[in-house]
Amino acid sequence: MGEGRAARGYLEVTGIRTATVLGYPEAASDAMAVREQARRAVGDGVEELHLLLPFRAILAGDHTAAPAALTGCKAECGNTASLTAILETGLFKDAGMLSDACRAALAEGADFLQPSVGRPALPGTALEAVALMLEAIRAHRLCGNRLAGLKAAGDIATAAAAVPFLAMAEAAFGRDTVGPGIFRLGAPPVLLDALLSSLARADQPLP
Repeated sequence: MGEGRAARGYLEVTGIRTATVLGYPEAASDAMAVREQARRAVGDGVEELHLLLPFRAILAGDHTAAPAALTGCKAECGNTASLTAILETGLFKDAGMLSDACRAALAEGADFLQPSVGRPALPGTALEAVALMLEAIRAHRLCGNRLAGLKAAGDIATAAAAVPFLAMAEAAFGRDTVGPGIFRLGAPPVLLDALLSSLARADQPLP
């Protein structure tokens, strides 16, 4: 039994979705290899595929590597799994290049955009990068496509650090629209502990 299938078995009655990262850690540009990873993961019942895009190829001006990887993984998702495109946005020094990469990911079927995989050796999430991603999502929706989501992930470790990202998502999507299907925070357990502690101090019921 694969690890994904085992995890799905443990979590099936909890409502928690299983996920795996593809192309990690090397972010290679071998589209066939990441598609094979996606095929095995979906076969194991994994419900969310998080694809680390080949950022080195993108930064080198390769306009084919990322779309090829996204197209292959999206084909394996079928109707059972969602696809998140992860860009190491801290390495993009050119805003136009980052915007183009976001728009290309959405055009190839990404259901979520994510700015960082959260590796300590690389720059993490930045408000400026998330703003560009939200603008790409908005433009994609205005072209008649369905609304994609955003997962803010990287170095968000405190409740105070998370607040600006939530505010940006609410401004972009509308407060009533923001929820797990549209906006998520990817962070270490310390953030979850901090958020739960804040709720407890405010005497609010936990979800």
